[in-house]
Amino acid sequence: MKKVVLVSTSPRRIGLLEKHNFLSSQIDPEFDDSNITLKNDNDIKKIAKKKLDSVKRYFKNEILIACDTVVKINDMYIGKPRNRKDAKKMLEMLSDSVHFVVSYLVMYDGIHKKYHYKKVSTRVFFDKLTDKEMENYLDTNEYLDKAGGYAVQGKAAPFISKIEGDYYNIVGFPLNGFYRLLKEIV
Repeated sequence: MKKVVLVSTSPRRIGLLEKHNFLSSQIDPEFDDSNITLKNDNDIKKIAKKKLDSVKRYFKNEILIACDTVVKINDMYIGKPRNRKDAKKMLEMLSDSVHFVVSYLVMYDGIHKKYHYKKVSTRVFFDKLTDKEMENYLDTNEYLDKAGGYAVQGKAAPFISKIEGDYYNIVGFPLNGFYRLLKEIV
């Protein structure tokens, strides 16, 4: 199986691709998505593609992969919290509800000069959280740099009663969706 160049700063994405022996190298995107407001799922795809395109010129025949992941609840898109107050609002919205973690993978085949896309959506069921549970969680600072303000693989795991779909999508990189895209190329 071929290896890829990951266009991301995410330690979780880097770790997953390294663990499964898919990572050739990693490069930080030269695109800042921190002030973008999402209106629909297609906007997630556009951001992932802009991340990839921001560094594509540095590579010739490699396979590049970029991903953008957000939390979607009641037709509202939630990215990473800006601060503790923002993270608390996110937890209040997620408490006692069902939400989706939506990711778009964009893969670029440098040999054939062709893009490949994959949308992955995972349904997540959250328990009702008390104010004390939220405050204790926020005290850990784990919400930083996490879509929706939580990490399924971390201290928020006890809050999640059920998952329908790809667990790794909630971690931040849909491994199965990535593998399927890569098989289209190889």
